[in-house]
Amino acid sequence: MRTMTKWACFLLGLSVIAGPQIGLAAQDDYLDKTLPRDIPVAPYEGERYESVVPDTFDLVEYADRAINAMTRCVAPEWDYEQYTGIRPHNNPPVLKLGGNGLVNINPKFLEALPGMRVMTGSTTNLDIDGKLMGSIVHVTGQDGLCYTPIENRPWALIDEVTKKIGKPNADIFGEGRQLLAYAVWYQHDGNPLWKELAERKIRSLSAMTIDKEGTSYFRQGRGYTPWDEDRTGGAIVAIADHGVYDEGMTGSPATYMAGFIPQGTSNWYRLTGDKSALELGAGLANYLSQHGKMLEEDTGRVLADHDTHVTHSLLSNLAYALAAQDMEMIKWVKGGFEYLIKEDGPDEDRYLKAGHNRRGTGILISDPTCSCFVADMINIAIMLSQAGEGDYWEEVDGWVRNTLANLQLKESDVERIKAMPVEYKKDLEPGQVQLEDAADRVLGAWYHSLNMPNRNTAIGCCGGNCSRALYYVWDNIVQSSGGVLEVNLLMNRASPWADIKSHLPYEGKVVIEMKKPMSNVLIRIPEWANWNKVDCRVHEETREYTWSGGAINIGKASAGDQIVVEFPIRLRTIDAVINGERCKVQLKGNTIVQVTPDLGLPLAHHKQYLADKAPLKEVSRFVSAERFVW
Repeated sequence: MRTMTKWACFLLGLSVIAGPQIGLAAQDDYLDKTLPRDIPVAPYEGERYESVVPDTFDLVEYADRAINAMTRCVAPEWDYEQYTGIRPHNNPPVLKLGGNGLVNINPKFLEALPGMRVMTGSTTNLDIDGKLMGSIVHVTGQDGLCYTPIENRPWALIDEVTKKIGKPNADIFGEGRQLLAYAVWYQHDGNPLWKELAERKIRSLSAMTIDKEGTSYFRQGRGYTPWDEDRTGGAIVAIADHGVYDEGMTGSPATYMAGFIPQGTSNWYRLTGDKSALELGAGLANYLSQHGKMLEEDTGRVLADHDTHVTHSLLSNLAYALAAQDMEMIKWVKGGFEYLIKEDGPDEDRYLKAGHNRRGTGILISDPTCSCFVADMINIAIMLSQAGEGDYWEEVDGWVRNTLANLQLKESDVERIKAMPVEYKKDLEPGQVQLEDAADRVLGAWYHSLNMPNRNTAIGCCGGNCSRALYYVWDNIVQSSGGVLEVNLLMNRASPWADIKSHLPYEGKVVIEMKKPMSNVLIRIPEWANWNKVDCRVHEETREYTWSGGAINIGKASAGDQIVVEFPIRLRTIDAVINGERCKVQLKGNTIVQVTPDLGLPLAHHKQYLADKAPLKEVSRFVSAERFVW
């Protein structure tokens, strides 16, 4: 983490600065007007150089696009609230404000953007990052919670409960994401403002919880106003994305109520050692696992009806469990995760429609929820693998190549939109707009699903969650600790320790160019490869190796060494059930090249990989020493 910059010291010395002129007239009673109006963005430092690499899968390209969408699908006239809904089947696309976007989904962009900057070194629209952070600072109350402004915002109140209250209100789920955003920004710039806001928020949230047999919960997921006299009293309001429930604080309402707070508080504990943060996360995580009725105790079967909030909670609880070394909680999370990726698929109708073979095909669909499910599953798999609680690297590799990568709107999508007849809708609702350059703005947004008709929609929550998954994956392609280099995923990646140049899936070949000496270099070999035919050379001389689990250990390597690992690659065909239909899936490595019959999934561009030689291209590489606690 960096030391405090000069501008951070200046920010700390600021006193009364006028708050934004939004919300009710009574906002003066609760907004913290001592907070800064303008948020500078510290530069992202690193080394840039030109390099020739295989023209194969590269997460940096996806991060570049994600920056475009996250910094341009925003409304400056509404204090940079993001457009949470995008209809890319119109020209120009319809952009829509709503869904509690300002306090709930803006923080998702804020958490993801620093990761995208570290991956790419991009300064494109860098000032917008500060505008986005300002958007939640401007609605921060004196108690540290962020309150949805409602004046002239008919889209701000998204359910009957908050509509009836009719006042600015805090969203508990959003509070967790705000904590995560503060943590990433604090690691990047060292600004003490983020630590102070996080600690204030944690104190307020802790005071709002209700005890239940040594665990804790909130009596509602959103709807807390600045004028509530007693936030622990009153009836339980079991609310989630899909409305109000009558089963009490269980199932989907329990997942929404706990939300990402256990991960947010655990990250702050890891950064600062603040035990009160860990205690808040522990109470909520334990309530969810013991009383929340999200998973069936013995089987891990999902009981809640909103898969995305289930995976949100598995991820958040796992972050807490790893920070606290709570082995029972880790076991609970793993049980739910394993249930979701059973080889034969869960036996419920909603999963049958989503598709079997989640583990084997690389296709990960969870309709009718959203792509956030895909991002969460990838992140959980990585965290469990890194913790030694399973080996899911193969699942991650397939899910990223075949599902995550195909969910993003790319240049071809923009061209398709622009080729459509121009049509300006006459029935737009408040908060909906059609901007002339909207097709260019949505480049890098994320589709709701691989499936039609949900591939006709992109939503902001997926933009934040899928983008941060890019960083999770990229950060874990290669890692170094204690003089040991581990290559977990055979994907292109430049790093401070070594550059990875992957020829997959054209060829079973990866080139590792060492930058720093290592006592041991471990390279994970895909499960589909013939492990008896793995060849390793260093400067064209054969290098003997030993096996360590699914990885080869080639021993010492020096700076400047070029390591080449090769193994045969072949086409293979597996039987699958996708969207309830039996089909055959042909893969080269872990990359799908054909589905028979064609189910309309966006995989056609994969056919290029049937060639047996990877083309090369020249790229600009950026390498930063920054890494984030996620």
